[in-house]
Amino acid sequence: IEIASSSDARPLHFTARADLGGRSPTADGEPIPAIRERCTRSADVAGFYALAADFGMVFGESFRCIARASKGRGEALVEAKLPTGSRRGGTTGLPIDPGLLDAVFQSAFFSVEEGFDGPHVPVRAKAVRIHGDLGSNLVIHVRAVAQASDGFTFDYRLLAPSGAVIGEIEALTFQRIEAVRGRSALAERSINIFEPVWLPDAAVG
Repeated sequence: IEIASSSDARPLHFTARADLGGRSPTADGEPIPAIRERCTRSADVAGFYALAADFGMVFGESFRCIARASKGRGEALVEAKLPTGSRRGGTTGLPIDPGLLDAVFQSAFFSVEEGFDGPHVPVRAKAVRIHGDLGSNLVIHVRAVAQASDGFTFDYRLLAPSGAVIGEIEALTFQRIEAVRGRSALAERSINIFEPVWLPDAAVG
């Protein structure tokens, strides 16, 4: 799989290999109570979303799926669920709802002791394995496995509330991006991640 800006594959933004088959065998997972014994410090979820907004990453309700989080040493246990009244559950035809997937990415913040010093975006992963439908309630066990000058790398186990492992992400790397912080006039004019581009549409009739 390749995603590029033009038909001649330049610039190339994304490459991946997908293996299509039956459902993967369920992986063995550490019981949730054992993880919870190490992740004993309650984390401030509302504070995380406020900090993200300060960095110019404002999440709407559909992408505020983290309900609670607890921190350990280099790891975190995060509970995520679709917002009450959401009409997306079970209607996307995807193994995971986009908002819940973003909650998986967001959960990395809680496993870094000092937190992130700026906005980070996922840029690559070694492997992603989905063992079944992730549903509308998810328990995420995330571990920080590497740190570089411009980002972090994490391993994830995605668990059903029962503790069954229903997904894994191996070596997901986040890279720091530069952003104007705060609510200043300069920040309001800045574009931290996406830039709108207007293209002429074909004439009708």
